Amino acid sequence: MDDTARATAEQRTAEAIASSPFEDFREGYRERLRWLKETRPQGFTEALASYGQLVENIARGDDPLHEWLTYGKRLGELSGAGKMYAIDRTGAAQPVAQFEESLLLHLPDEINVPALPLAVPRDLSEAQRASLDLLVRRKLALE
Repeated sequence: MDDTARATAEQRTAEAIASSPFEDFREGYRERLRWLKETRPQGFTEALASYGQLVENIARGDDPLHEWLTYGKRLGELSGAGKMYAIDRTGAAQPVAQFEESLLLHLPDEINVPALPLAVPRDLSEAQRASLDLLVRRKLALE
């Protein structure tokens, strides 16, 4: 991947995230990459290859948010079988077929695989925050 494509993708991504309803999700994805590197080396190798494709797609003009959320979904799949859910403002969860403006999580089938937040709204409702705390941060009590 060349530096020009990477710089273009970074700029387009930063602009897209700044104007989106979501917090920047890239650090969470980096954490998942570190987890994959330590626990699932083959998945880590596949994730790196997918990242190269992500950069190319964004650099050539594809929608950065869609590309990153697709990449996040791929990271979840490489972590283990599971499903993607949207948590609405009331805390209700629905399986997701396409991306929407809710709290988006990849919830694994295995209990030893951590949940992955794919997209966290900037303005979380209390129910969404409680879901995030319980499912991702594994907090069992409110502070």
